Amino acid sequence: AENPAKRFMPQSGRVDWIEYAPHSTRVDTGVAAGNEITPFYDPMISKIIEYGEDRTAALKRLKRTLDHTHVGPLTTNIGMLRALCRHARWCERPVDTEFLERSIDELEPPRMDASTALLAAAFWLADTRRNRHPGASPWALLNGFRLNADPRQQILLELDGEQHLAIIEGTAGQRRIILDDVSLTADGHRSADHTLSLNRAGLTHLVKVREAGDRLYLLADGEEAVVTVLERARRSAAGDALEDRLIAPMPGKIVSVMVKAGDAVRKGQALLVLEAMKMEHTINAPQNGTVLDVRFGPGEQVTDGDLLIELGE
Repeated sequence: AENPAKRFMPQSGRVDWIEYAPHSTRVDTGVAAGNEITPFYDPMISKIIEYGEDRTAALKRLKRTLDHTHVGPLTTNIGMLRALCRHARWCERPVDTEFLERSIDELEPPRMDASTALLAAAFWLADTRRNRHPGASPWALLNGFRLNADPRQQILLELDGEQHLAIIEGTAGQRRIILDDVSLTADGHRSADHTLSLNRAGLTHLVKVREAGDRLYLLADGEEAVVTVLERARRSAAGDALEDRLIAPMPGKIVSVMVKAGDAVRKGQALLVLEAMKMEHTINAPQNGTVLDVRFGPGEQVTDGDLLIELGE
């Protein structure tokens, strides 16, 4: 449980789901779904071990296993590991211990095609809303019932910071989805193991789908996407508001504070240092502004989600 995009900052939180590939050779772990990764111990979740006649064969097996392993919702390094198994230099010859440091910018996690991710999310949500009220009258359903017309739903989705309107017509099975004014037709079927079989343009995508809060976590053939659900065409401004409030990313102890109320700061400037999981993490200003309030001082303990510093214009 660590975030490669933030210099491998350890992550803490609840493991809501953890699914390993059924064909994996060996998994060493002491963590199961429902367990908590705390800031007091090593954040390791598991080790996946594969073998082969040679390095190439072992890597092929490891790639397949990682591509079908799904864990969340907390951030882990599995996306980077999948990218590593696709990196030509790492696959073709032995590497030294500084390879990750030199190549980290080339190890972007494999991303699911945007239209496939949004289509899968729309399908999943349409079925979810219908199944919440099985047997209810049409007037109580959230499935887009319209008298003498095909059912229609409108859902606003967000992917990679961009919002997309999905209009869904039809019932379970085949649906027509209008995504950002582009009409798409597909068949979709859900199974009990959180898998959506999505058939589109003659191709079948098996998409693992998990829900946590207002987000859907999707995985298909090692490619991931996180889709946020913005209820029924309601645009949220919550993200902008958070730019002024610096929140503790995990429990820990404040080591030092470099600013005080009234100080002018610039984007990227170091504001305080938090010690957690045997590492020090610098909290930087997300934008230019003025420090309105500093809530904690050196030596004080904070918990995940505590407001540390408030900024203003």
